[in-house]
Amino acid sequence: YGIEVKEKEDSPEEIAARQRSESLYLVMDFAEKFFQESLKTPEGRSIGYAYFRSRGLEDSTIEKYGLGWSPKGGSVFSREALAKGYKEEFLTATGVSIKRNDGSLIDKFYDRVMFPIHSVSGRVIAFGGRLMSEGAIEEGDKKIPKYLNSPETEVFDKSRTLYGLNIAKRTRA
Repeated sequence: YGIEVKEKEDSPEEIAARQRSESLYLVMDFAEKFFQESLKTPEGRSIGYAYFRSRGLEDSTIEKYGLGWSPKGGSVFSREALAKGYKEEFLTATGVSIKRNDGSLIDKFYDRVMFPIHSVSGRVIAFGGRLMSEGAIEEGDKKIPKYLNSPETEVFDKSRTLYGLNIAKRTRA
């Protein structure tokens, strides 16, 4: 057709940035699967699943939206992710883990039902979580928020994300 196609080689910086983004997405994919599997545990079923059902959600809806459970304990997810080879750098960069002053990692979300937030293309980019232990809303003089969302990251921009848009996009009128 006589159209000239100009090929461009990526710079080392562009390659590194793309690899870093992919690493962040892989952590988020692992977290989504972890939370979904945790919902199937005895703790997850008795607390998280029971909550979803009490709100009128059917199993098909829970599965469709990829809802899950983040266990009690404070570092269950972080320990599992490190054991599976995920790097601390990416666990903290995604906001699913927090580095304490002593150098240890704790989970940002624990004892919460989990709502994965997807990009329009369907990749997990963030999470929202609702605290389940009503008695634990205050720890000492520190208030624990009932609802907690991922911080803005390299892959998640709150102002450009609408919950469930990836599902609505697939729905035909």
